[in-house]
Amino acid sequence: MALTIQTHMETPKLVPPYVPYRSFRNFIDSLKQGIPARIDRSVMASMSGALQSQLTTTLRYLNLIKSTGQPTETLTNLVNSEGPERIKTLRTMLLLSYSFLFGNFDLKTATRSEERRVGKECRSRWSP
Repeated sequence: MALTIQTHMETPKLVPPYVPYRSFRNFIDSLKQGIPARIDRSVMASMSGALQSQLTTTLRYLNLIKSTGQPTETLTNLVNSEGPERIKTLRTMLLLSYSFLFGNFDLKTATRSEERRVGKECRSRWSP
């Protein structure tokens, strides 16, 4: 499950996970041979335990698998896409999962001070 931070009398804050992009991409590409009915540690046997945990948490956070490990349609679309179609799928997935970051922030036209402001806001979301 994604890491949550909760202080007294406050609703939990979902903290976005981290996994190296190359590890994420390699795992997604490995599923082209066939997507199992359940994604769990057995599908990631060649990875370290820490990476297995990071990847599982990331897949859940990005809504690529359900809490039961069952793959979602988004995962199937991502695995079966390539080139511009994969970029489009990734973009949609990231915009939905990180809506708090992309809301009123245009990375193409943002100034350095806007980048710092958004970074500060994001960090404050996850601070206890």
